[in-house]
Amino acid sequence: DRARVKKISKLLGALRSSLDRHEEKILSLQQERATIKETMGKEIRRWERYAIGRLEALGNRAMAMVLVRISAALDLEFEYCHCLMNTMNRLQLCLRGKGKLAGGEEYVDGLVKRVEARVGLDDIVSFPEMEVKLKECSSLSTEAEKIVAAYKEAVERLGGKESFSARKAKLLRVLDKGDSTAQWDDVYGRYWREDDETASALFRSLMLDERHSEGQLIKRWRALINNAGPAAAVSADAVSAFFSHFVRQVARRYSLDTERAIGALDLLTARLVYPLITDVLFDLHSSEDRAIDAQFARRTRLLRSVSPDKLGISSLFLPRCPPPSSP
Repeated sequence: DRARVKKISKLLGALRSSLDRHEEKILSLQQERATIKETMGKEIRRWERYAIGRLEALGNRAMAMVLVRISAALDLEFEYCHCLMNTMNRLQLCLRGKGKLAGGEEYVDGLVKRVEARVGLDDIVSFPEMEVKLKECSSLSTEAEKIVAAYKEAVERLGGKESFSARKAKLLRVLDKGDSTAQWDDVYGRYWREDDETASALFRSLMLDERHSEGQLIKRWRALINNAGPAAAVSADAVSAFFSHFVRQVARRYSLDTERAIGALDLLTARLVYPLITDVLFDLHSSEDRAIDAQFARRTRLLRSVSPDKLGISSLFLPRCPPPSSP
């Protein structure tokens, strides 16, 4: 009848409005996701250029958590839209006389009263699984807020540019720590220092920070190498020349004049620079060098397959226990 059609039509209009709101929320979340990827990604790349590993790690964690929260919210909004459209389809069938709505006329009357009282209809299309998702989204939002707050606090504390005196104090501390563990190597005629992860990380952050001259120098050098073209355009002498130039520049800028301090700087620089150009260093091997390496590997494998007796090695020089087999 006409009254029934009017009630269902009013209910359909309310559901349509609710669906529109959820679709707008989806567009808003998608835009927020794109903005987060652009702004936080740009910020994290800045920390990478400044060699602030702590901020880079915290930024990546914060961005990942925010994106997870947005993905969960999007999933929930899509679920609502799907359920709202299903409910609207069932009402449309009722209008055409091809179906009945669960709960009968009393159920429809109750929903219409809610519409007239401007009460939301989201709960009529929800089900237990969606309630669980709602709680998960709320929990994710709370956790994301905590992680983002911790990241912002770290940015305020660590993101500023250090003064020259602060950088010099850190560098001297790293070099002094190297001196305390230095051991003289008779073979190479120089002091050797065991690698210290904490000191190496601090030295790396000091030397690769592109806000300072050392970081800019390494950045330009790496760009020059990467744009050099064929591998033959970069020579071992060129790499060695930059290495020596960099050490001299740092020593001069920070007034390092003792042999042990410069020795520690030389070693730390080698441990910093050479891993940055492993591809270039590999390409510096000529075809003759590679052929010699391959020949050495073949001879090594051959020697492993021959027993000590056949090689004429006295038992006096053999280990008490057989060594583990090599891969």
